[in-house]
Amino acid sequence: MNLRNKLIITLTGKGFGSFMLIALFLLMAGNVHAAVSIDKDKFDHFTTGFPLSGAHTRVPCDSCHIRGVFKGTPSTCAGCHNGRTATGKSSKHIATTSACDDCHTTFTWDSAAVDHSVVKGTCKSCHKTLPPGHIATTAECEECHGTIAWSHARFSHDDVTAACKTCHQKDMPRDHIPTTEDCGVCHNTRNWDAARFDHSTITSPCSSCHSKPAGHVATTEECNSCHNTRNWVDATFDHTGITQPCSSCHNKPTGHIQTTAECNTCHNTTNWTSVRFDHSSTTEPCASCHQKPAGHIASSNLCGDCHNTTTWDSASFDHSGVTGNCVSCHNGTNATGKPATHIPTENTCESCHSTRAWTPANMDHSATTAQCSVCHSKPAGHIASANTCADCHNTTNWSSVRFDHSGVTGNCSSCHASDKPSNHFVTTLECNECHRTTAWTPVNYSHVSGDYPGNHNSRVTCRSCHTSNTSTANWTSPTYKPYCAGCHERDYRAGEHRGTLADNKDCGRSGCHRVSRGSF
Repeated sequence: MNLRNKLIITLTGKGFGSFMLIALFLLMAGNVHAAVSIDKDKFDHFTTGFPLSGAHTRVPCDSCHIRGVFKGTPSTCAGCHNGRTATGKSSKHIATTSACDDCHTTFTWDSAAVDHSVVKGTCKSCHKTLPPGHIATTAECEECHGTIAWSHARFSHDDVTAACKTCHQKDMPRDHIPTTEDCGVCHNTRNWDAARFDHSTITSPCSSCHSKPAGHVATTEECNSCHNTRNWVDATFDHTGITQPCSSCHNKPTGHIQTTAECNTCHNTTNWTSVRFDHSSTTEPCASCHQKPAGHIASSNLCGDCHNTTTWDSASFDHSGVTGNCVSCHNGTNATGKPATHIPTENTCESCHSTRAWTPANMDHSATTAQCSVCHSKPAGHIASANTCADCHNTTNWSSVRFDHSGVTGNCSSCHASDKPSNHFVTTLECNECHRTTAWTPVNYSHVSGDYPGNHNSRVTCRSCHTSNTSTANWTSPTYKPYCAGCHERDYRAGEHRGTLADNKDCGRSGCHRVSRGSF
């Protein structure tokens, strides 16, 4: 039996009023039960007086309505965002009495519209550092700036710690007295025109402000050369402080050396006749007083291009103005000449060398009269030869060689060791014993061995005797070597000769046979 039936049975005889009370209770219980089973997708939260927007639309209902209880649900940001129900205000948040939604929205938390009027802290509690280029000051931001418009600041110089020129560097008027002092030395921030003036800091001459009175001594000197700012009348004339030339007051006497130099270049104000001549201040060329001595190098240079007034002999030479050729000076007398070991050549120095750097030289072989070997040595491994370099090489292309064997002093094998073919006659003789440099074939070999019986006719080849392709001769009848019978024993006809084969073994010298004939 459910709760509703029990209550009806229990209260059946207790009056209509009690019955109505019970009925009202059951009706409310029915409403509560219906609220718990609300369909979220169909429920219009706007009807509650707290419309959901932004991120709230994605929050589950039970995140706010704990355990299905709707009554008493907070309607302010801080009611939920208290650090327990939902994330609360950060410990680093700006100190303020404003509610969250005064600055933040439910759509995005970061894009806050700050209302500075409710901020309790100072500007520096958020704005930690001054922007680059800001005036150095101990004042708070709000003393000059407002929260509505930052740029339209009301300025107070009282708390500025930097010098005036930090800001007013460009504000000094064009006709202002030149000085290294800061504005505040003379001016103040309350009355700019009422300046207190201190001459000690002025860097410009007096004449930038003051003019000489009528009747003043004619001079181009500045006032402070004689006067001072404490007592204008008591002038002390001291030449040592004069910055203008002597000629502004003094004129050269008749007969003075013709010069454009100022008096104090040579004279001094303590003793006029004790003259020291100083060329360093002379503006005219040396030639206005000095002439080149006989035998001087032909040159368009001025004296000062090479010489100095401290020591005449230690000249720093500039070749650019020389009009003669190198040998006119570099002849071993005036200047260092061509060394004894120099390459014999008809070239002038400048054909190969330059005045900027003597080495390396740009060599022109065309005018060289000496042999290449005067300068060049054959590299290691070069062919042994009595030829000069130029017999084979040229100066334009060293590698493009035309070879001439006539001057070679070494053996052929020193170059051609790998050129002998694999089927070549096996011998230790050098190539030139059989071959020639003008034509490699035909082969021309002269036997020098005492065993050689003499040159045969052209039909006999080397291999006719040297059957093993070596210098060893294969005698068919070695008993009779080195005579003709050593090979021709079978050709011997006993009836045609007197005596035995042993008596006639040297056929070629018998007077009957000749090895050079076509037939024996």
